[in-house]
Amino acid sequence: MDGLVQPNIPQKLYRFRSCSLDNFISLEQETIPVCIASKFHDKYDSLVYVNKEHIYQLIDGVFDSGVVDKMYGIKEDEESVLSIIEEQYGKELADALKTINSELPEEVREQVRSKEYLHSFLKGIEPIIQDHITYMQRDRVTKIACFTEDVRAKHMWDNYADGYSGLALEYDMQSFLNGGCETCPNIGTCHKAEMNYSHIFPVIYGDKRYDATENIVNIIFSNLLHKMGFPQMLLPIDQLLWFKSYLYKSRSYAQEAEWRMICHCPAMESSDYANISDRKSVKAIYYGPDIVFDKTK
Repeated sequence: MDGLVQPNIPQKLYRFRSCSLDNFISLEQETIPVCIASKFHDKYDSLVYVNKEHIYQLIDGVFDSGVVDKMYGIKEDEESVLSIIEEQYGKELADALKTINSELPEEVREQVRSKEYLHSFLKGIEPIIQDHITYMQRDRVTKIACFTEDVRAKHMWDNYADGYSGLALEYDMQSFLNGGCETCPNIGTCHKAEMNYSHIFPVIYGDKRYDATENIVNIIFSNLLHKMGFPQMLLPIDQLLWFKSYLYKSRSYAQEAEWRMICHCPAMESSDYANISDRKSVKAIYYGPDIVFDKTK
């Protein structure tokens, strides 16, 4: 992905800031303030789309197809289903399922095969779906900084630089790649083993959000398998999930021409805000026409 994005990053990107003490300290310490998505001005930013109806139909289809009935019904049918599971997911999973089935009391097997169980299960997955829809905005492990291509953008000065009384920082981002732990000032006291990097991506403007339906389906089935006695495991999910969910934005914001720096670091999850090294990428400062300097200091 870096091979596609990196060559297309504009030579100059800009970030609009107010004249607050925190922003001046950050500039002096050569850091870039980052925050979680829920701190963005737009409360609809970084939400994902989940097709709930598709998930309900999928699970309902599993029951209607007779798979569940065969798994917990006649032993011969159970063996045929287990052979398919072994072929698709491996012998260990098939053997574990066979063991669990053999230990289930008959009344439980009968209950699992019923439509009432399905309806109860569907009610239980609603909170899982809702949690995932809003999870990205609350995720403290992943933090973001926003930039734009246009230093003259009036709406950016108005919204993010205190109505022209702030400033804009010019960054040379074409060669920027934050080496995570190696540039972190807390490396001496951090006990996290993960190596982290900050990546820069363009925002995608349109009428669609990132579709997380497939990820939700796999999370739901992972939870279901765990409840059935399987070891905790996560079925395959989109490995670019933490990038894509932050890069979709309403078409009405397209004038911002925004790029986002995404930093994924478990060591930063204690706060909604953090600072990462700017790798000396600040090349110029543009003062707003209404900025006021305190001449007494």
